[in-house]
Amino acid sequence: MPLNKLNYKELPKELELLTNLGIKEINILNIQPLSFRSCNKNIIMKASALGKYVFNVLRKGNYLNKKELKVLLVEFAPCTLSRKARQYFFPCLEKK
Repeated sequence: MPLNKLNYKELPKELELLTNLGIKEINILNIQPLSFRSCNKNIIMKASALGKYVFNVLRKGNYLNKKELKVLLVEFAPCTLSRKARQYFFPCLEKK
């Protein structure tokens, strides 16, 4: 699920819906511009603020302790996440 400034507050409801449907893996995608020209301040949110918000929602909702659920934070730079949140970081680049 891609998150941005316009929809990030819907995360708790989306997580509840997906887990109630029995989804086993949830990838939360941080939307970042490809260039300065594509950076729209109405959509793009500061990565550190989004990372903090997402991890707090996951922690408070107890989604990180569900053995049947895998949560990945995609395209969040590790430096924008707390140390505890970094274990859920998933780089989008594939290793060969």
